[in-house]
Amino acid sequence: MNIPFYKFHGAGNDFIMIDNRKSILLTSSKIAQMCAPHTGIGADGLILLEQMPNVDFKMRYFNADGGEASFCGNGGRCAVAFAHYLQIIKKRCRFQAFDGCHQAEILEYAGYKWLVRLEMKKSAPIQIFEDGFFIDTGSPHFVVFCDDVHAVDVEMEGRKLRYDMRFKEGGTNVNFVMPFQEGIFVRTYERGVEAETLSCGTGITASACVYAMQKEKIGDAAIPVYTRGGRFQVELAPDQLWLVGPVELCFCGEKI
Repeated sequence: MNIPFYKFHGAGNDFIMIDNRKSILLTSSKIAQMCAPHTGIGADGLILLEQMPNVDFKMRYFNADGGEASFCGNGGRCAVAFAHYLQIIKKRCRFQAFDGCHQAEILEYAGYKWLVRLEMKKSAPIQIFEDGFFIDTGSPHFVVFCDDVHAVDVEMEGRKLRYDMRFKEGGTNVNFVMPFQEGIFVRTYERGVEAETLSCGTGITASACVYAMQKEKIGDAAIPVYTRGGRFQVELAPDQLWLVGPVELCFCGEKI
């Protein structure tokens, strides 16, 4: 059976998107095959958009290894753009994901490019260690500050911390963060991908939350975040947390 797919990316964090409202059955091995960079379509993950009562859609996210995973911020923004492309939503929406219900809105759209604002979640309090900070923003993240983020061997150092015993069986994603102008520059090692990605939405959000805590930014704040894939903004309010960033449709096709 041929499977129609769409390839989206959120600032370099790329995903295979599938309209699964008619319930295509995909095994974990098939998903891993589709995400493989040289023998498949190639992607950091795969997202199924499905129907669900009382929300506009349901998002199911799978890592590149084929395993169903926790929430993905950039994947969530791509899912919103995909739903807009499919004419399921207009400007605003509510959707269900692994960590609960999210709100989102499309701030701009032109030529298969979107600017999407997505409501994020975080656990409290932030855990403080001698070598970094741990926070859950829909997915678990360890945040490490450094003087020169460009000099860090993200894959080697990230892999060490990803399996640290403090983070139990599931492990953690790892972010290396450098203050930059009025914001931060973030590089992320993602579990499930088991490599550095060009950007990570939950990692960007986690890093901004820790940065805001360190800088004692109380109340409303908008923090610019730079990654290898592009620029974001994290908006913090007492009771809400938002991630704003770009999304683009790269191409579409059929997987045989």
